[in-house]
Amino acid sequence: MDPTGIELLRFKKAAFMAFTDGDPILNHPNANWYDEKEHVFSGTLSRLASAIIIRDEETDDKERPMHFHEFQLFTRDSLRRKKFSPFKEILNDFTIIKKPIFWIRLICFGYICNEYLGHAGTSIGFEKRQFDVDKLLSVSKDSYTRSNIEKLKDKFQSMIDMSL
Repeated sequence: MDPTGIELLRFKKAAFMAFTDGDPILNHPNANWYDEKEHVFSGTLSRLASAIIIRDEETDDKERPMHFHEFQLFTRDSLRRKKFSPFKEILNDFTIIKKPIFWIRLICFGYICNEYLGHAGTSIGFEKRQFDVDKLLSVSKDSYTRSNIEKLKDKFQSMIDMSL
């Protein structure tokens, strides 16, 4: 397989895990695995990803992800917005203090995206940017997060390097 394809699959796996798995949060002792309050179930994430795919007769594949302006129009309708549950509820009342575990997940996802873009995007002119994981994690008032910053950083990196 093409090395760029392998990197894309690693990115996809890591990004998926960032929102669904216990690894990126080091199995935080306050994690609630029964309700989608600071994570989403893997089936939910797959459903949400599918919800932003639309038919487009003008493209070769006939399907594509929504453009940003299409997504904005789509979410103006309250019935359609419900399709993005539980992310809608997670984000509606999100604060770092209220949802420290989701904060870790957002930082993990940002780190994974930044690393992938820095690696895969250089050939088209993107440069790797500084992503200050220490600073972002230390904003949390959650004692578990603050006492595990180095372990969290190591875990984020290991997710990028994981085998398929």
